[in-house]
Amino acid sequence: AEIVSEFRLSPNPAQDVLNIAFANLNAENILMEVQDMTGKVLRTLQSNGTQESMDVSSLPRGQYLIVVKMGEEQYSKLFVKQ
Repeated sequence: AEIVSEFRLSPNPAQDVLNIAFANLNAENILMEVQDMTGKVLRTLQSNGTQESMDVSSLPRGQYLIVVKMGEEQYSKLFVKQ
C-alpha cells in the first residue's frame, strides 16, 4: 500500500470540529495525535478511513499540532483553535 503523503485540515482555524482528510484512499491503521506546542499529547484517535472528525471544542484557544502516524511514517500540521 502506498503511504499517505498528505492530509488536509479544515476548517483551520477551528472552533468545534476539526476535519482531517487523507489524500490516499487506502489509508489504514492511522494514529492521530493532537499535541500542544510543547509536544504534550492531548488527544489520540485511531483511523482506518479517509476522513475523520475530531471534537476540539474543549481545547483552549491557541495553536496545536496534528501528528499523523502510519507505521514508520509521520506527518504533522499546525491548526489554530479559536
